[in-house]
Formats: sequence, structure tokens, C-alpha cells
Amino acid sequence: MRINIRLTLAFLLIGLVPLLTISILAFSAAKGALKDEALDHLYSVAVIQKARIESVIDKYLERLAIVSSNTELRTTLCQVYNPVSNKHTALGDAVPDLHPPATLTLIT
Repeated sequence: MRINIRLTLAFLLIGLVPLLTISILAFSAAKGALKDEALDHLYSVAVIQKARIESVIDKYLERLAIVSSNTELRTTLCQVYNPVSNKHTALGDAVPDLHPPATLTLIT
């Protein structure tokens, strides 16, 4: 082989080996940094969603406590959600209040 070809190959190897090594190390570091950043973002989103869900659950628990502590409200809600039993209850409550008329008059 001629000397200028040997020198060209030697300079290419001397220049390319460190360049490839540095490129591989930089790629690996960038990949790890991007992965860490994505995981941190996902973690912060999860924390925010957890707080939202806990807030909704707390609101529903407060509403449930209000409904369970208020007997009249609980009874009304039971009647609203059970319309069949509501009709029977209304009729059962109305029967004792009915009094037969003393006299009947027929107008012709």
C-alpha cells in the first residue's frame, strides 16, 4: 500500500474513534436526561391528579355526611328514589284522615 493511503487511514482512525466514543457517550447521557425529565413530569402529573381525586372524594364524603345527619332530607331522598313506596306511603298516610260524610245530598 502506498504511504499516503496509509496516512489517510491512520488519521481517519485517530479522528473517528474518539469522535464515535464521545458521540455514544453524549447520546447515552442525553437519553438518560430525557428519560429522567419525562419521569419527573409524569410524577408531577400523578401528584396533581391524586390531589384532584382526593378533593372530589372529600366533597362526596361531606355531602354524604350532610345527607346522613339530616333525617328529613334522607327521608325525602328515599321517597324520591323509591317512587313505588312513595305512592303507598302517601295513600297509607291519607287513609286515616278520610272521614265518611254524615249525609249525602243528591241534586237533580
